[in-house]
Amino acid sequence: MLITCFEGLVETLHPYNFIAKEAIKEMLTSPGASEKVIPILPRLIAPLRTALGHADVTVFENALATLKYIVSDIR
Repeated sequence: MLITCFEGLVETLHPYNFIAKEAIKEMLTSPGASEKVIPILPRLIAPLRTALGHADVTVFENALATLKYIVSDIR
């Protein structure tokens, strides 16, 4: 489900972009998330990279916020 939400980061229409962003936030900030995220991290890189390179500023900001959750979770 996390991979699908990462792919949804490039959505520009509401509520799809909101749902993707909030679902990722909930999943990455939940207790014990790091043990579950680390094995699938290679599959999350491509959609995150696509979102970071998107022309829409909101998509870029959502991807940046997601990256922040990943980094803070893995530490």
